[in-house]
Amino acid sequence: MIRLAFGVLLFLASCTSAQDTGSTNWPEKLRNLEIGLEVTHSTDTVFATINTKDPEKRGRYQMKFTTSVESINEDLEIVEFGAYFWENDKWVLRSIYDRPFNKEEFIKWYNSQDGKIKLGKKYSDNDNWLGKSNSLNGNTYKALLYFIAKNPKGERFVGAKEIIGVMKMKG
Repeated sequence: MIRLAFGVLLFLASCTSAQDTGSTNWPEKLRNLEIGLEVTHSTDTVFATINTKDPEKRGRYQMKFTTSVESINEDLEIVEFGAYFWENDKWVLRSIYDRPFNKEEFIKWYNSQDGKIKLGKKYSDNDNWLGKSNSLNGNTYKALLYFIAKNPKGERFVGAKEIIGVMKMKG
């Protein structure tokens, strides 16, 4: 009996459910898809740095970091990706274009030749950012960056990862 109970506990501990990954708190559009991508960020909390790329257009300060994505089980092709921001107790889709990003943008920003996420290869955007501003207002932002991809059969998979942004210099 003890051996059986231990075996059941070991089995349950090794299972990954949507709740274990935090996906039950995701927007409905993402919750309904099977997890098939792993998303990582260079940091869990990003602080402001000087924006040397486009300060005249987007602001003097930026919350810059790296985001990487990789497939868990098979080669996939990107469908869309983007970010939800936590506002007024709900996730709100936000981007610089007021829409999700597409396959062409993934190719450009994540150094993918054809929009595919090949098993065993990590794709990274080393110039990702949560926000840019002319003021260090100290505001804190919670974002969920997500990716949706499909396999050759057309089945869709998702991966997402939260990040916190603070519009102040670290230290």
